[in-house]
Amino acid sequence: MYRLLAALARPSSRPAAARRARLRLASRLLRGINPAKPTPGPSSAGRIDAGYVGAWSRLAATVLRPIEANHAKLDRTAVGSAAASARRERAYARLAEALARGQALEQAVYQCVDVLASIKEWNAAWSLAEGVRGQDGGGRAAAVGHAVLVHRRRQFARLWDGMSWLGDDELARFLPVEAIDGALACGGDEAIKRARAIATRVEDLRDEQLVDLAGRFLVVEDVELAGALIAEFRRRPPADLDERRIRSAKLIEVWLEQRPKTVPPGSIPVAVIDYQSPDQVLASEDLGDYVQTLSMLGNLVRLSNVTFFGECGLGELANELKLRVRDELQVPEVTGSIHLLDVNREFSRADNLPEPTWMIAFGWHMRPLYDLHYDFPYHRNIRPLFISFHVNRLDMLTEDALAYLRRYGPVGCRDWTSVFLLISAGVDAFFTGCLTATVDAVFPRREQDYEGA
Repeated sequence: MYRLLAALARPSSRPAAARRARLRLASRLLRGINPAKPTPGPSSAGRIDAGYVGAWSRLAATVLRPIEANHAKLDRTAVGSAAASARRERAYARLAEALARGQALEQAVYQCVDVLASIKEWNAAWSLAEGVRGQDGGGRAAAVGHAVLVHRRRQFARLWDGMSWLGDDELARFLPVEAIDGALACGGDEAIKRARAIATRVEDLRDEQLVDLAGRFLVVEDVELAGALIAEFRRRPPADLDERRIRSAKLIEVWLEQRPKTVPPGSIPVAVIDYQSPDQVLASEDLGDYVQTLSMLGNLVRLSNVTFFGECGLGELANELKLRVRDELQVPEVTGSIHLLDVNREFSRADNLPEPTWMIAFGWHMRPLYDLHYDFPYHRNIRPLFISFHVNRLDMLTEDALAYLRRYGPVGCRDWTSVFLLISAGVDAFFTGCLTATVDAVFPRREQDYEGA
């Protein structure tokens, strides 16, 4: 986070050149060209040759239907239909290949339904799951297929009911992640017990499943089981995992191995919001989130006679930004020292924080981890100041969450929708606008930026 915030905060030494570069990048993105790769096909001055595009269109038309009168037109409906048919055939090929390799019918159905669900062929997926029911031993395969389908549609409330009759060995072998999601969503004592039993059958779990399940048990605060799953993952030979899971495994290890953070005597701990999560699907990739964090820091470093310390390079960044605050925005009356700590908005519970840690709570709240659990209220040691807060997820506003907002309100909201929603729920709220409107505290005035451009 430190490197990203520092890069955002440091203006280009050649603003005009930087603006031209950004315009070129934007123009390439608007034309659908990957800026990290060379432009495909013949081009001139960064533009795709129209003849090159036409050649591809004619080739596609030739494959799909005969050329007519030397100038065939591309039939988009035919293209879409052919592409959908090809995707379905790929899914059915997975089923045939799995059976040909001698895999169990349950595993073959899992693979086919998984592919069909990934391309949103819901009807075809349901038909397959239902169709195998009439085969010898097809009842279990049907249950597996329907469980995958329900899971991919995120209908967790009905997930456990359809699979709980299968044995733990079958669930661990064929669909451990789906079964544990269903059991955790169900939340009953027996379901939780079975979820843990499935997760301990590590011999049946693939490498990526070990990482996925470690994250889930960390989220529900079963730290011991999460640690055991990650330990098994590290015990095995290096796995060829996707980047998302590699990042998740590293973050989970960090949270599992955290030690109490040391705050210099006399310093006030202040949280700087970061956006990491064991569920990397939901980790924020929105640059605007980091601009909001930079805005918060920009307001904080206006305290020109305060000394800043911090974790992960945040202290150094704050002291650098403090030197750039314009004279008219500085607040010299306040003295003392502040120790900055990174805190993850979606998963503050796992961060090791001293009591009390103050935090300006802003931004879009919030995404449920693994679609199972909202990490709100925040960590018990956080003392929030709600400014530029946004919420539109009613299922996040549990009675505990509403009581927390009432306790630390009034809540400053970045939009009127959040204001009205909270007031209707009995939470005192008011409008502040977005925190990014104050990011100019650590940047020169616009007319200064344009001088000499």
